Amino acid sequence: MGLLGLFAALIVVGTAGAPAPARAQSSYPEVVTSTKPPLVAVNPGYRLLIDSERGTIVSFRSTLGVARDYLVYGGMLRPWTVSGVTERGNGWGKEPLVQSATWQAQDGRTAVVLANYANLPESPRVELEGPGTRKLTINLVGQITQRDVEVPGAIDVPMQSRSLCLIELK
Repeated sequence: MGLLGLFAALIVVGTAGAPAPARAQSSYPEVVTSTKPPLVAVNPGYRLLIDSERGTIVSFRSTLGVARDYLVYGGMLRPWTVSGVTERGNGWGKEPLVQSATWQAQDGRTAVVLANYANLPESPRVELEGPGTRKLTINLVGQITQRDVEVPGAIDVPMQSRSLCLIELK
Protein backbone atom coordinates (compact mmCIF):
# COMPACT_ATOMS: atom_id res chain seq x y z
CA MET A 1 0.00 0.00 0.00
CA GLY A 2 2.70 2.48 1.00
CA LEU A 3 2.52 6.18 1.64
CA LEU A 4 0.68 6.98 -1.58
CA GLY A 5 -2.10 4.62 -0.52
CA LEU A 6 -2.42 6.47 2.79
CA PHE A 7 -2.82 9.77 0.96
CA ALA A 8 -5.50 8.36 -1.32
CA ALA A 9 -7.31 6.83 1.64
CA LEU A 10 -7.72 10.12 3.48
CA ILE A 11 -7.97 13.07 1.11
CA VAL A 12 -10.38 14.06 -1.58
CA VAL A 13 -8.96 13.27 -5.00
CA GLY A 14 -12.11 14.00 -6.94
CA THR A 15 -15.53 15.41 -6.48
CA ALA A 16 -18.76 13.48 -6.27
CA GLY A 17 -21.86 14.65 -7.99
CA ALA A 18 -24.17 14.09 -10.90
CA PRO A 19 -22.93 12.17 -13.93
CA ALA A 20 -21.08 14.30 -16.47
CA PRO A 21 -22.84 15.38 -19.65
CA ALA A 22 -22.63 13.02 -22.62
CA ARG A 23 -19.15 12.79 -24.15
CA ALA A 24 -17.54 15.12 -21.60
CA GLN A 25 -13.75 14.99 -21.85
CA SER A 26 -10.95 15.35 -19.35
CA SER A 27 -7.73 17.20 -20.03
CA TYR A 28 -6.51 13.97 -21.62
CA PRO A 29 -8.26 13.66 -25.01
CA GLU A 30 -8.31 9.84 -24.94
CA VAL A 31 -10.23 9.71 -21.62
CA VAL A 32 -14.00 10.17 -21.97
CA THR A 33 -16.38 10.34 -18.99
CA SER A 34 -19.17 7.75 -18.87
CA THR A 35 -22.78 8.74 -19.52
CA LYS A 36 -24.11 6.03 -17.15
CA PRO A 37 -24.38 6.69 -13.41
CA PRO A 38 -21.42 5.47 -11.35
CA LEU A 39 -21.45 2.57 -8.89
CA VAL A 40 -21.34 3.83 -5.31
CA ALA A 41 -19.44 2.12 -2.46
CA VAL A 42 -20.02 3.66 0.97
CA ASN A 43 -17.96 2.45 3.93
CA PRO A 44 -17.26 3.93 7.37
CA GLY A 45 -14.41 6.22 6.42
CA TYR A 46 -14.88 6.86 2.71
CA ARG A 47 -17.25 7.06 -0.25
CA LEU A 48 -16.09 5.72 -3.59
CA LEU A 49 -17.69 6.27 -7.02
CA ILE A 50 -16.67 3.86 -9.80
CA ASP A 51 -17.31 4.37 -13.52
CA SER A 52 -19.87 1.65 -14.31
CA GLU A 53 -18.60 1.18 -17.88
CA ARG A 54 -14.83 1.30 -17.43
CA GLY A 55 -14.35 0.24 -13.79
CA THR A 56 -12.19 3.29 -13.04
CA ILE A 57 -12.41 5.52 -9.97
CA VAL A 58 -14.53 8.62 -10.61
CA SER A 59 -14.35 10.01 -7.08
CA PHE A 60 -12.91 9.09 -3.69
CA ARG A 61 -14.09 11.18 -0.74
CA SER A 62 -12.97 10.78 2.82
CA THR A 63 -15.61 11.01 5.51
CA LEU A 64 -12.80 11.62 8.02
CA GLY A 65 -12.98 15.38 7.50
CA VAL A 66 -10.41 16.14 10.19
CA ALA A 67 -7.74 14.47 8.03
CA ARG A 68 -7.86 17.44 5.66
CA ASP A 69 -6.36 19.68 8.35
CA TYR A 70 -3.28 17.48 8.26
CA LEU A 71 -3.01 16.19 4.72
CA VAL A 72 -4.07 19.29 2.81
CA TYR A 73 -3.14 22.21 5.07
CA GLY A 74 -0.53 20.62 7.37
CA GLY A 75 2.82 18.97 6.87
CA MET A 76 4.36 15.53 7.18
CA LEU A 77 6.61 14.82 10.18
CA ARG A 78 9.26 12.23 10.90
CA PRO A 79 7.27 9.03 11.51
CA TRP A 80 6.55 8.09 15.11
CA THR A 81 7.50 4.57 16.13
CA VAL A 82 4.87 1.91 15.40
CA SER A 83 5.67 -1.61 16.58
CA GLY A 84 4.00 -4.94 17.27
CA VAL A 85 2.75 -5.58 13.74
CA THR A 86 3.28 -8.50 11.42
CA GLU A 87 5.83 -8.04 8.65
CA ARG A 88 5.65 -9.65 5.23
CA GLY A 89 8.51 -10.41 2.88
CA ASN A 90 8.00 -8.84 -0.53
CA GLY A 91 11.18 -10.02 -2.26
CA TRP A 92 13.14 -6.87 -1.39
CA GLY A 93 12.91 -7.12 2.37
CA LYS A 94 10.16 -7.07 4.94
CA GLU A 95 7.33 -4.57 5.13
CA PRO A 96 4.87 -4.00 8.01
CA LEU A 97 1.26 -4.91 7.28
CA VAL A 98 0.16 -1.75 9.10
CA GLN A 99 1.52 1.34 7.33
CA SER A 100 1.74 4.66 9.16
CA ALA A 101 2.46 8.34 8.62
CA THR A 102 2.71 11.25 11.06
CA TRP A 103 1.34 14.72 10.26
CA GLN A 104 1.04 18.12 11.93
CA ALA A 105 -1.80 20.60 11.35
CA GLN A 106 -1.14 24.34 11.10
CA ASP A 107 -2.51 24.87 14.63
CA GLY A 108 0.02 22.41 16.14
CA ARG A 109 -2.17 19.30 16.47
CA THR A 110 -0.39 16.06 15.58
CA ALA A 111 -1.93 12.97 13.96
CA VAL A 112 -0.78 9.47 13.14
CA VAL A 113 -2.56 7.71 10.28
CA LEU A 114 -2.62 3.90 10.39
CA ALA A 115 -3.72 1.63 7.54
CA ASN A 116 -4.01 -2.11 8.19
CA TYR A 117 -4.01 -3.75 4.79
CA ALA A 118 -3.66 -7.29 6.17
CA ASN A 119 -6.40 -9.88 5.90
CA LEU A 120 -6.22 -10.33 9.68
CA PRO A 121 -6.64 -7.99 12.65
CA GLU A 122 -3.48 -6.26 13.92
CA SER A 123 -2.76 -4.38 17.17
CA PRO A 124 -0.03 -1.84 16.49
CA ARG A 125 1.64 -0.04 19.41
CA VAL A 126 2.11 3.67 18.67
CA GLU A 127 4.69 5.59 20.70
CA LEU A 128 3.32 9.07 21.40
CA GLU A 129 5.80 11.94 21.45
CA GLY A 130 5.76 15.33 23.14
CA PRO A 131 5.58 16.74 26.65
CA GLY A 132 2.83 16.82 29.28
CA THR A 133 -0.82 15.82 29.27
CA ARG A 134 -2.57 15.91 25.90
CA LYS A 135 -6.06 15.12 24.63
CA LEU A 136 -6.05 11.91 22.55
CA THR A 137 -8.75 11.27 19.94
CA ILE A 138 -8.87 7.94 18.10
CA ASN A 139 -11.07 7.61 15.01
CA LEU A 140 -11.13 3.89 14.26
CA VAL A 141 -13.54 2.75 11.53
CA GLY A 142 -15.89 5.64 12.32
CA GLN A 143 -15.90 5.08 16.11
CA ILE A 144 -14.43 8.03 17.99
CA THR A 145 -12.94 7.74 21.48
CA GLN A 146 -11.28 10.51 23.50
CA ARG A 147 -9.18 10.60 26.64
CA ASP A 148 -6.32 12.45 28.27
CA VAL A 149 -2.87 10.83 28.04
CA GLU A 150 0.58 11.54 29.44
CA VAL A 151 3.22 11.87 26.75
CA PRO A 152 5.67 10.53 25.99
CA GLY A 153 3.85 7.23 26.21
CA ALA A 154 2.42 4.45 24.08
CA ILE A 155 -1.02 3.16 23.10
CA ASP A 156 -2.13 -0.12 21.56
CA VAL A 157 -4.70 0.16 18.77
CA PRO A 158 -6.74 -2.99 17.99
CA MET A 159 -7.50 -2.74 14.25
CA GLN A 160 -9.79 -4.90 12.13
CA SER A 161 -8.45 -6.27 8.87
CA ARG A 162 -8.30 -3.72 6.04
CA SER A 163 -9.15 -0.75 8.24
CA LEU A 164 -8.01 2.83 8.78
CA CYS A 165 -7.32 4.72 12.00
CA LEU A 166 -6.58 8.37 12.72
CA ILE A 167 -4.92 9.11 16.07
CA GLU A 168 -4.96 12.80 16.99
CA LEU A 169 -3.12 14.59 19.82
CA LYS A 170 -4.23 18.09 20.85
